Amino acid sequence: MPLLRGRIAKDARASLADLSAHALRLRLSDLPDPSLAGGLAGIALVHAALDRAFPEAGHRDRAQRALHRATDRLAREPIR
Repeated sequence: MPLLRGRIAKDARASLADLSAHALRLRLSDLPDPSLAGGLAGIALVHAALDRAFPEAGHRDRAQRALHRATDRLAREPIR
């Protein structure tokens, strides 16, 4: 049973499509922060969630690439 129906479902789907397009336009190389709150790990989660709604859009690959970049950057960060 769908959570949303009718006009609300259509509006929600359109909003997700806009978010999907915006997320796919982000250049991962422009995000130096590996964090969950405002960086690559957070973007990886966004792409992973969007992959469920748009499985053919390439979000799964982007999620994996963002997570790989985040872990790579964290591995190079000095422990404070």
